[in-house]
Amino acid sequence: MTTVKTPKRGRPKKSAKKVNPINDRSEYMNINELSNLLKISVSHIYTLTSSKKIPHMKVLGKKLLFDKAEIKEWLKSKKVSVN
Repeated sequence: MTTVKTPKRGRPKKSAKKVNPINDRSEYMNINELSNLLKISVSHIYTLTSSKKIPHMKVLGKKLLFDKAEIKEWLKSKKVSVN
């Protein structure tokens, strides 16, 4: 005996696409985006922030955000000149 599935009634489910408020057009990055950009671990970024060696902001006392322009300037300041 074969059973035929009938579509469920009601509203269709929303797509599973996550909306990221911090996207490419945003001026801020979260810690995972910065980790991918700099190719360093998240734990190392936490070390840099706790020792105040990298510019960052704490939102609501917990979430870390990084201003893209400040990170660019910070990276430029770390540049080593070659003679």
